Amino acid sequence: MTAIQFYASLNLSKLIDYRGMLPEATSPHIASLLIVCLSLSISAVCLRGLRGRDFHDFAPRLLGITGASAIAAISFHMILYHL
Repeated sequence: MTAIQFYASLNLSKLIDYRGMLPEATSPHIASLLIVCLSLSISAVCLRGLRGRDFHDFAPRLLGITGASAIAAISFHMILYHL
């Protein structure tokens, strides 16, 4: 899940930089780091309520977050490299 979120944030920051929406002094790598911190924080908040519960409650939510991250990563990749 974390690797997928890293890849999605890297592609999103490259896409934002390609479109010229980053300020001049901001590096795409710093923007990528901020995006991945935000996405990991949101994932942690979503999973925090399931701490200590059994596998049947935790796994579906984790798979949902992973699936959403994968869809975002594929979408950003397709938009960025197939313009």
